[in-house]
Amino acid sequence: MSAKIRASLAQMLLAKLQRISTSRLKDGQFFNIITMDIADLDLTWLLAFSGAPIIFCVGIYILFSYFGISSLIGVITLCSLMVFQKHITTQTGPLKSEKSKIQDDRTKLTEEILNNLPKIKMLGLESIFRDKLLAKRQEQDNKMREILKIDALAYCFNGNINVFVSLFLMMFTSKILIGDYPSPDQIFSSIWILQLFKVWCITYGQRAYKLIINLRVLQQRINDVICIPEIEPKLLNTRQATKKQKKYQQIEEEEAASLDTVEEQRQGQIEIINYSAYWTKLQEMQNQPILNKINLKLDKGTFIIIRGTVGSGKSSLLQALLHEIPFFSGQLKIQGHVAYVEQRPYIFSGTVRENILFGCPNNETHYLNVLVQSGLRGDNIDPDFNVGENGSKLSGGQRTRLSFSRALYSDSDIYLLDDILSAVDANVQMTILNTLRYLKSQGKIVILISSRIAECDMIYKMQDGQLIQEEINTNEIQLLQQVQEQPEQQQGIQEEDEILEVSKTVYQKYIDEGGKNKAMLIVFLYLFDASLSLLIIKQFGESNLLINFFLMIVYVLVSFTKFNEMFGFTITVINNLHRKLISTIVRMRLENYTNIGKLMSRFTSDINSIEGLVMLDLHWVIEGLIDNIFVILVISLNSYIIIVSTAFLILMLYMKSKFHQKMKYSLNLDDQSRAQLNQSLRSSINGSILIRVYNQQLRIQSEFLQQTYSNLQAQFTFLRLNALLAFIIEFSLHILIITVLAILLSSEYSKDVIGFSVLMLMQLGYMFSLNLRGQIFLDIDMQNCVRVQNTIQLPSENYSGSKMNQWPTNGVVEFHNVYLRYPKSTKYALQNINFKIEQGQSIGIMGRTGAGKSSIINLLLRTVDVTSGTINIDGININQINLSQLRNTVMVIPQSSNLFNQTIRFNLDPHKTCYDEQIWDALGKVKLDSVIKEWGLDSMDYNLSVGQQQLLALARAFLHDAKILIFDEATANIDDETEEIIEQALCSITATKIIIAHRPKIVVNCNYIINMQEGQIVNQQ
Repeated sequence: MSAKIRASLAQMLLAKLQRISTSRLKDGQFFNIITMDIADLDLTWLLAFSGAPIIFCVGIYILFSYFGISSLIGVITLCSLMVFQKHITTQTGPLKSEKSKIQDDRTKLTEEILNNLPKIKMLGLESIFRDKLLAKRQEQDNKMREILKIDALAYCFNGNINVFVSLFLMMFTSKILIGDYPSPDQIFSSIWILQLFKVWCITYGQRAYKLIINLRVLQQRINDVICIPEIEPKLLNTRQATKKQKKYQQIEEEEAASLDTVEEQRQGQIEIINYSAYWTKLQEMQNQPILNKINLKLDKGTFIIIRGTVGSGKSSLLQALLHEIPFFSGQLKIQGHVAYVEQRPYIFSGTVRENILFGCPNNETHYLNVLVQSGLRGDNIDPDFNVGENGSKLSGGQRTRLSFSRALYSDSDIYLLDDILSAVDANVQMTILNTLRYLKSQGKIVILISSRIAECDMIYKMQDGQLIQEEINTNEIQLLQQVQEQPEQQQGIQEEDEILEVSKTVYQKYIDEGGKNKAMLIVFLYLFDASLSLLIIKQFGESNLLINFFLMIVYVLVSFTKFNEMFGFTITVINNLHRKLISTIVRMRLENYTNIGKLMSRFTSDINSIEGLVMLDLHWVIEGLIDNIFVILVISLNSYIIIVSTAFLILMLYMKSKFHQKMKYSLNLDDQSRAQLNQSLRSSINGSILIRVYNQQLRIQSEFLQQTYSNLQAQFTFLRLNALLAFIIEFSLHILIITVLAILLSSEYSKDVIGFSVLMLMQLGYMFSLNLRGQIFLDIDMQNCVRVQNTIQLPSENYSGSKMNQWPTNGVVEFHNVYLRYPKSTKYALQNINFKIEQGQSIGIMGRTGAGKSSIINLLLRTVDVTSGTINIDGININQINLSQLRNTVMVIPQSSNLFNQTIRFNLDPHKTCYDEQIWDALGKVKLDSVIKEWGLDSMDYNLSVGQQQLLALARAFLHDAKILIFDEATANIDDETEEIIEQALCSITATKIIIAHRPKIVVNCNYIINMQEGQIVNQQ
């Protein structure tokens, strides 16, 4: 039932996601609700608690027959403790909400670090982001410690103390009212009845109440999502269903033919009348439109180009055509199917063919034609090649062409292309433009955003949110060479789908993280706690109430200390593991940076499991093991009982060995299927625009549902094995109890001894069942610890080296006989590279994809190691320099300067070394001061275009006055005006400059120009 509810809620939220604008999405909102809040939904405790009333009524009847009216006092006490326990549990509600918010922020920051790790290394910000994440983790831990202190108190009253207090009061009042105590056998029976009350009424009641609290929080979070306004159905790009979609839309065969006729009759048309748009309600109230009174009408067979400055509203116009802008006025009418290629294409995890077909049937002829039309055929990429998460194994140009191929394969009526020419070279640009003209001849509407001018029907300019038609100047129709290097395919973390071995070393490392002395103290507290419990029960049988009164006070203090120390030990382990994990990640070699999802799961699911599941597993294993040993020793009154008990233990160990691997394997299947489910969900969230544009909602929902069912099958397998094991344990235990009871009755033992032994055996069954299953769960859950420990052992970059004062002074860069071969590659990426750049000089590096340009940057920043040769800065080998100092010395402006999700001040001055006056001066040099003043330096509520982000990166170079500047194709995605600002800024920078560019005018003023081919310098001017 719980699994079906979880699946239904996830399916409902996924459907909701596909009907809302991406502008209304909050970071991680959908993902956290589905993978964390809904995943924790389990109605088992409500079902278990439903049996409490029957047990309560029968127990009351028996107790009343023993104690008379005194039994009511014990029951009232037990109920009062239950209410008190409920009150204690309630106190954690607000704290858990605060902790969840902090955890969401930590998850968001972790994801940002992992997504931007290469950039973080380039900018030398490893320690800064590590410290930020550790501070956020410490903030979460402080809340967690408050919660666990309350939980420790609640666990005290979830143990035997509530039974002892209730029985104590019943016996005390019975002595006063009746003048005598019940018999020992009645006392031991009462203990068992009260223990049943404890389990069914208090333990299950507490967990059921916690579930209700979580349900309320979940209900509120789901309500917040459901209340998000949706895109009006009539505005959605609804494609008529064809035969290819019949399996998702359940279309009858006879309907398909009529729908095909509709497909043939469709035509493209766009009409925009007096249209204004606003991203936020505040912009609408203040009348600050991002699109202002747009009027445009396009019929089929039209090809237009839209150009404009950074932030003028070009991309926003395409977003408006996709109905992604939530607030607008005027009319916007679209007839026909729309295809969309983003400025930064999103690529779904899967093969090349799957990304291109995107739910359409495979037509090999059409597929090959699309590869030719998009310029992707020349790359000779295997159609079954897995592109990685978001196309991580492809270059930027290949991602753009793959997204363009997807649009072409859809055979749409309208094509919206957001600056796709900037990420490809000159030959591919020409291929794409020829394809666009062909689309126009086929009656398609093509809207291309580009700073380049090409032959088309009309050219429009966006200026301050307004669309202005321009005259076509044939002299401006030109294409300039653009080159982008394909990154090396690297080896990363091995897939860990197999069952991991949990050895003794894993437990030893776990104990070392928390401290051996602390672990010994915890074991002693558990031993002391178990001894006190047995002693109190024995004293009850002898009716020594005064002694029990003092023993119970000590028992409460020991129990609270035990739980508090146990929880504190776990928090210490988590802190140390998390600190080592983030230190490893920010320092690891980039050859291991291939699977962000795997790395992300170390910080989320693995750490959370160690924090929650492993902690509880350890508690039940330690407590159960100690209690079982004590009980076996207590009931071993003669050799026959010892033989029977030994046989029982052997049987239980045998059953454990039989079930252990099966349960472990089924739980691993559950984890693997859940990981695939989460990856699919993340793709659905990040690619929600494309899913709507290509009308793949039903297919995505169907695939998600199938993956959900696969996950449920693995869950049910595990639950069945768990239930079977529980049945075998309980059945064997009852046989043991009957056998021991028969032995005791046949001997001359008193009733109190027999009653005490039977009571201990009943406790043995409960604790042994928990202990045996706890050992299996612990071994399974400790795999999370294995994964974290394995990740911590990943090879790190060499950060050793000398920290030199006032270095470099000149910025002279020299490559001498440099060779580079990437790990597990037989081919040299760079061969015999020799050049020298004097102080203040600049060198331009050009070449086609894979020529080796980016490898030069990687070597200079030591993200890879030189195979042979030397690289010197101011005459000093960079391998002798501390890596942090080296990366903070060299300023990099990467091709994709998307900002960190931090304040503008942080993006400009992450080391906090500059005054406001210096920051504003740097912004003024790149013409951004007036734009940034709208938000302020400490604002996180800003929206900068790609070009503006690039200018902000350039401002950072001005701000820190670096001696060496690397300019890595930073003009790839910007307009002419921004490019001119960058050219002027470069001329004013006196640092030694290494410029990688595809536009000749960017490098024309360099002192040297190097042309590279296949890792070698073929020409140097």
